[in-house]
Order: sequence, then structure tokens, then C-alpha cells
Amino acid sequence: MDDILVEKPLVKLRRPNESTANNLGVPRGLIWDHINYSCAYDTLFTVLYNIWAENPTTWSHRFNDISDYMCILSDGFMDVMADKTSLEAARDTVHAKLRESNPNDFPVGPRNLYIDLISSRLLGSKICGHSFLYCPSCGYQGTQFQDIGEYMELLNTGQFHNNNVEVGYIAQTLGWQLTEQQRRSTILCSNCSTPNRRCQLMLNCSLNRMLYIMCMLLTKPNFYINKTLTYTPDGDAEMVFNLRGVVYLGSEHFISHVIGTDGAIWFHDGIATHSTCIREGHLNNLPDDNWL
Repeated sequence: MDDILVEKPLVKLRRPNESTANNLGVPRGLIWDHINYSCAYDTLFTVLYNIWAENPTTWSHRFNDISDYMCILSDGFMDVMADKTSLEAARDTVHAKLRESNPNDFPVGPRNLYIDLISSRLLGSKICGHSFLYCPSCGYQGTQFQDIGEYMELLNTGQFHNNNVEVGYIAQTLGWQLTEQQRRSTILCSNCSTPNRRCQLMLNCSLNRMLYIMCMLLTKPNFYINKTLTYTPDGDAEMVFNLRGVVYLGSEHFISHVIGTDGAIWFHDGIATHSTCIREGHLNNLPDDNWL
């Protein structure tokens, strides 16, 4: 089982429901830095820390394999677990390293931060696969739709990225969990189709490396968020990714929901809830459109 983190930039800010607070097994969050306006880091790192903390040895190895910045973050998390430092200090160490690479993209002070820049630098350097059209008769490869990696930006709905549905599922945009009929396009193969032989191109998704985590930026509020995503390569065991966090932007401030392995939904806001999270419900009791 692997994990999904979704970033949604065009969503109203939601406040915590105090009556649902539960102090048992509460996820740990980061406290907002009022000097350097750290909410973009706080939301992302809160979700990542609570994933990492479930199995530090396994996730340290995975973080280290993703990027040098994730390695630094993992080392910081290890010091947090050993009570050698705080989550906020671990955050600031990563921020400082990012700032060394590009002071304009990763500023200090009361300036707007772009979570896509942070996420893509931490997670986005490796392309693990693609979705594309191909001909099952001759093997011809046509239009490529979506690069797939630990970090992705989803721009269009529908498996063929033509926005043929007003609101579509993430799985559909990735080309996952589709029937054979849903994968069949109306485009004919330019290599082997003839007036007497129509060869329709099919949608295919191919991964050349296992994904450890999937962080997706939804560029518009036209996506349903799948609670699980399943990739089934030909002849191999399926890979299942579980939703573990959603980051929202509202009123120029980032907040997040952390999803536990048991499906519990926890609200975090580094300003309002500080280092703790407040329980808001369960994933199985929430309809898909409630995430929009």
C-alpha cells in the first residue's frame, strides 16, 4: 500500500469542528511561523510526517530515494522522533536548503509561498511513467497525455484529457481503473488503418518505476478525489494507493486534512490548531463532492 497527497488551490477555508476533537491517536502537526508565513510548508510536512511516522525505517528509505530534499526532511523527522529537535526546526532546515537553491522561489518573511514550487522541488524530479494512446494492432504510439511521478499537476478531466466531463475522477485522468471500452478512443491509427480496416487507438498507462507516494496539484475545482487509486500492470500484482491528505488554499492561507490509516479525517491549521489536529469524521462517511 502506498499513499496519496492531494493539493487543491481553489477551495474555501474550513474551520475545525471542536465537538469532534479526540485526543487519542491525534496526528501531530506543525505550528505556523508568523515571521516567515510557513503555512505552505506546515500543511505539506504535516501530512508527510504522519505518513513517515507509521514506519520510519521504510519511509526514510523511500524519502531518500525520491530526492536530496526529502532525505533532509527524513533526517529531520528522525531527530524529531528522538526528541532532538522540533518539527518546526526540521521544516526550517528544509526551507533554508530550498532557499539556497533559489531565494526568489523560496523566500523568507511575510511573502506568499507557492506550494507547487515546494512540492515539485521535493517530489517532482523523477518521471515514473506516462499515459498515452497506442495501437493494439501494430504497436504505434500516439498522443502522450500525462507524465506520472511522485508529483503531478492535473490540468484536464477525462481519460483523454479533453474535458469531456465537467467534473471527473482523478483515476480517470490518470487512465487508471478503466474498462476496455472506456480506454478505447475515437482516433484511428495513422500507421495501419485503411478504408477497409479501422484500428482505434487505445489508452495505455505504463510505469517504469514504482511510485512511493503520489502528490497531485489540482489546478481547478473540477476533480473528484478517489479514496483509493489502483494501478494494475499487465501480468503483475496491482499497486494500491490510499488517500492520506488533502491541502486547501483559502484566503491566502493553507490548511490540510490528514487521513489516518483507519480512514479517520483530521483537520490541521498551524494558526488555529497549532501542533495538534482535530477529528472531523471518517473517510467512508464522506461523499466525493464534499472534497470540492
